[in-house]
Amino acid sequence: MKLITRAKNAGLNVLSGAYLLGPETDSVSRRGIFIQALCYNAIYNVLNGTYLTGFLLSFGASANDVNLAVTLLSLCNMIQLISPLFIERLPSSKTLLTALRGAAHGINMVLLPLLAMSNIPEEWLLPVVLLLISVSQSLYAFVSPGMGTWHMRSIPENMRLGFYSFFNVINIVSVFVMLFLAGVFADFFTGLVGSWAVPLLRVTMGIFAVIDILALRKIHEYPPSPEPPKSLASFIKEMVLCIRHCPSYGRIIACASLWSFSANLPSQYYTAYLLEDLHMSFTFISFIGMFNAAAVIVFTPFWKRLIQRQGLRNGLFFSIFLYAPYALGLAFTGEGTMWLYPVSVIYSLVLYVGITLSFSIAPYEGLPEERRTVYLALYNAFCALSSLLGVLAGRLVFTIASGLGPIVIWGADIAPARVLTGVYSIALLLTAFSCRALLREKEAGAIQTAPAKRRTQGRNLS
Repeated sequence: MKLITRAKNAGLNVLSGAYLLGPETDSVSRRGIFIQALCYNAIYNVLNGTYLTGFLLSFGASANDVNLAVTLLSLCNMIQLISPLFIERLPSSKTLLTALRGAAHGINMVLLPLLAMSNIPEEWLLPVVLLLISVSQSLYAFVSPGMGTWHMRSIPENMRLGFYSFFNVINIVSVFVMLFLAGVFADFFTGLVGSWAVPLLRVTMGIFAVIDILALRKIHEYPPSPEPPKSLASFIKEMVLCIRHCPSYGRIIACASLWSFSANLPSQYYTAYLLEDLHMSFTFISFIGMFNAAAVIVFTPFWKRLIQRQGLRNGLFFSIFLYAPYALGLAFTGEGTMWLYPVSVIYSLVLYVGITLSFSIAPYEGLPEERRTVYLALYNAFCALSSLLGVLAGRLVFTIASGLGPIVIWGADIAPARVLTGVYSIALLLTAFSCRALLREKEAGAIQTAPAKRRTQGRNLS
C-alpha cells in the first residue's frame, strides 16, 4: 500500500508541476490543450516524415516527387502570415478554427487514402494527391496562429516551462511509440495488401483526429481584444513595424528560422535513401526512434535545469552544437557501415530533448502583450519560409551531388543523400553559433517558473 501511495503522490506532484490539476477553467483548458496536442502531434508525425515518403512511394512517386511534396508543404505554411488578418476580425474564432482543423483531418485521413487505393492512373493520381496535401496543409497553417493565441491565454508565462517540460516527455514517448506501432502496422500489412498498407495506416489515424477535435471543444476561449478592420497593405506594414518595435523578439524569430532552415536540409532524401538503397524497414527505423522515449525521460530534468539557470541562449547553443555530429554520422552510413545509423540516432536523441524543450518555449519568450496573434504569425511564417528555403537548398545540393556522377571515397560509392547530410552537419554548427550571437543580450536564467507545489490556479489572462 505504501508503494502505491508513494507512486500516487509522485504522479500528483508531477501533474501539479505541469499545472494540470484543479477544477478551475484554466486547469480544464490546459488538460484539453495537453490531450489535443498529443493527438495532433501523433497525427502529424505519422502523416509526414518517413510515412509521407512511404505513402508517395506506394503509388510510384520518385525521390524528387517526395521533395516536391515537402516543398509544397513548406510553401503552404506561409499562409500563416495573413491568417491574423482574418482571425483578428472575428469576435470568436474557436468554432471556425476547430472546423477547419477537422476539414484538414478529413482530407488527410479519409480522402487521400481512398484516392491512393483507387484505380486512378499514376500520371493523374500524383498531381491530385499533391493538390489535396497542399489544401490540407494550408488549413492546418491557417489555424495555427489563432490556436496559439487562443491556447496561450490558459498557460501564463510562469507556468510554461513546467507545462511544456512535462508535455515534451509525454509527447515524445507517445509519438515514438506511435511511430514504432505504425512501422509494425505498415510492414505487416504490406505483406497482406501490398501498396495499400500506408494508406490504410492513414485511415486508422482518424481515431486520433476525432479525439483532437473533441479536446479542442473543451478549451475555453477568452474574448479577444477587438481590432479595427485593416487592408492587406496596412496589415503587412504593421507586421513589419512589429519587428521594429520589438527587436528582441525579432532575434527569437531569427534563431527559430535558422533552425528551421538547417533542420529541413535533408528533406525526405535521406529517408528515401534508407528505404530504397539500404532497404531498411519501417519497423527498424521506428524502433531506433523509440529510444527517444528513454532519452526524454532521463534527460528532460537536465535540460530543464540548464535552461532555468543559463537561459534560452545557452540551451539552444549547447543542444544544437552537440547535435551536429549526428548528421555527420548519417553521412558515413552506408552498406558496410549501417551500424552507424542507430548509433547516430540514439546519440542525437539526447540532444534533441534540449532542442525540443528550447523551441517549445521560444515562441513565448519576450512575446509582447499587444498583437500576439500577429507576432506568433510572424514567428510561424518565418519558420515556414525558412523550412521552404531549407528544402529547396537541400534539393539543390542533392541535384548537384547527383550530377557529379558516382562519388567514390575509400572504394565506396557515396550516395547524394549522404553528401547532403554532410552539408546538414555544417549548417547545424553555423546555426548553433548564430543563435548564441543573436541572443547574447538575453540574461541567463530568464525563464520563470511558478512554485512546484502549487496544485490549483485561478483564472489567468495573458
